[in-house]
Amino acid sequence: MENTLICFVCNKSDGKIILFSEETLRKCRTVLKIRKKYNLKYKDIILPDEYIGNGYHRECYKAFTGVMKKYLTSKPVNSTKNSEKQKSVSVSAYNSSPTPPLIPELTAEPSCLQSLTTESSITSQSSLISNSIESKPTTFQGNRHLQNLPTESSSILQPSLIFDSIKLQSTTSQENIEIFEPDVSDNNDSTEDANILNENDASTNNYQIVCVFCNREHKKLHSKMLPLHKADTNQFKSSVLPNIEGQEEYAELLNKLKNFSGPKISYHTECRVNFNNKISFSKKSSSKNDWHCHREYHQLAFNEISGIIEEDVIKKGRCYLLVYLHELYIDSLEKIYEENSVEINSIFTAHHLEEKILKTFSKNIKFFTIRNKKLIAPNYLQAIDDTIFENLLTENTLQKAALILRKLILQMEKNKLPINNITAQHLMSGEVSIPPQLQDFYFTLLGGCNKKRKKSMKCARQVHSYSQDVIFAVHNGHEKTPKHIMLDDMIDEVKRLQNCEISSFHIENEDLKELMNNYNIFKQRCFNGEHESEVLFYKPLLPVTCPSNHNPNSILADRSYLCW
Repeated sequence: MENTLICFVCNKSDGKIILFSEETLRKCRTVLKIRKKYNLKYKDIILPDEYIGNGYHRECYKAFTGVMKKYLTSKPVNSTKNSEKQKSVSVSAYNSSPTPPLIPELTAEPSCLQSLTTESSITSQSSLISNSIESKPTTFQGNRHLQNLPTESSSILQPSLIFDSIKLQSTTSQENIEIFEPDVSDNNDSTEDANILNENDASTNNYQIVCVFCNREHKKLHSKMLPLHKADTNQFKSSVLPNIEGQEEYAELLNKLKNFSGPKISYHTECRVNFNNKISFSKKSSSKNDWHCHREYHQLAFNEISGIIEEDVIKKGRCYLLVYLHELYIDSLEKIYEENSVEINSIFTAHHLEEKILKTFSKNIKFFTIRNKKLIAPNYLQAIDDTIFENLLTENTLQKAALILRKLILQMEKNKLPINNITAQHLMSGEVSIPPQLQDFYFTLLGGCNKKRKKSMKCARQVHSYSQDVIFAVHNGHEKTPKHIMLDDMIDEVKRLQNCEISSFHIENEDLKELMNNYNIFKQRCFNGEHESEVLFYKPLLPVTCPSNHNPNSILADRSYLCW
């Protein structure tokens, strides 16, 4: 069983025990020497020999290491008494002799000054001695004879007196003052830090030490002053410069770091943390992965559904089946993925769409469940009757059929026409072919269940024309059928001759004449002698060569068949 940690001050194990470090144990030993020397509280505390496995409470540690400033001075207690004795002796000697020697007075005066400035060093004491020498003639009446000395003698004697007094003072200070310092072996780290600090101060005496990020020396965070930390300049530059090079936002910081030549650079921890977080965020936002792209695509598809809900459901009070909205969502999503050349690798169900709609429009819409079908309705609607529900089912069926046909048209194979050496066969084939499902839809739409109507040539011609128009419209004119290829050429020629009478039409392009002639023959053969096509409207203008058993008649041209 392991020994329980106890505090070295209160000898209790309750509360949080902080383990000793080598530095904290050395500090406690230093404080214990002071407490024993001046007979202070906690002088009888026994410190552990090793810092490993021993600890303390934070409050107890503060109470133990908190020593008054006067006990931390470099002089012992009896030094004050010695200085008072020296002062009294010097004053009595001065009163007994009209011309007292200058050196005893100088040795007594710094003692008085030293009692007032307990934390000053020997260097500062020497400067005070020189000041006291300059002020002596005006303070004591017995030194007036010094003013009568020649200027040269005074200028010669004064430096020597100062040097002797400083030497005597330093000797006296070393004899009377016990400077408390830890052992050299225990304070190597602090000595090295002090040397580094002195070097840094010497190299930075030409500029103010401020944070490299905020250009401030003092900064508060939650009513607390933030200390300035120092780091090696080369290491700091190697970690910061690669992240800000080439960015205009950090141009000022970049120039500052490049022009900085000191061995140590200062910064606030809070400023550096904020800088690192900003750099990390910019790196994440600049690099998008597949997940970000998919989320963006789904958001675009949902925006279209949101527009339908806002316009039709919330404003107009219409109802929609959730299945129908889901089909619109999937259709829009597939279109977006196709435009970006990305394959759909996830399934987005109607339940997911319902949750997303409720999260966005929870205050304005509600869902009804009728015959296992979910409907979205405005929030003020209390109930839905059977008529509305049947209409929604019918509408959903029609919309579903339209989406199926649209998908077939968009996915059918495309044949690109050659740029050079185009023939009549290319024009008759067109860029796309008609899907059989689309033709069946129009046969049913035009003929219904009447088989005789479906098999009629007129119905076939109309289905063929309507199907090509729908394909052209779904592709937004980017894919052209044979009908629209011929119409484009003819429309261009008609526009050129639109100010002329029909009888005076003259087509200059001989190749176009030949192509239109061949296309006309092809159309006539397809319809078994019924020459009701787009090109037959211009029959009197073209050198059409028909079969021997065929009787062309321009009156039969069905102008309603033309879809401009």
